[in-house]
Amino acid sequence: MTLNTFKKLTSLLTLTAVFSGTGAWAVLDIPTTNITGISSFITRACTLAGWFFTFIMIIAIVMILVAAFFFLTAGDNATTRSKAKDFLLYAIVGIIIAIMPYPILAIVSTFFGAGTINPC
Repeated sequence: MTLNTFKKLTSLLTLTAVFSGTGAWAVLDIPTTNITGISSFITRACTLAGWFFTFIMIIAIVMILVAAFFFLTAGDNATTRSKAKDFLLYAIVGIIIAIMPYPILAIVSTFFGAGTINPC
């Protein structure tokens, strides 16, 4: 299979996981209140961070699986091994980026006095 086929397969798997409704949407509560202060803003931001985290983690897991496939089928091909390492590196960077909103929200919440150190 070519890289273009893997991209199409990855897109299909990601869309299937996101829109399947088999648990990914169960943790996402959409707030219905308006933003009236810093506390409600932090609550809304925590919800958005949860959505962002879920979406990025689905993509990262698919990228890790693609990297594993490339590693397993690479053999002596240095180019394929390099692609696999790149996929794995990008997945790890994506996971780190997905985790970052939570400490940022904790710092903002503490700075503005909206609550505890763990607002989400």
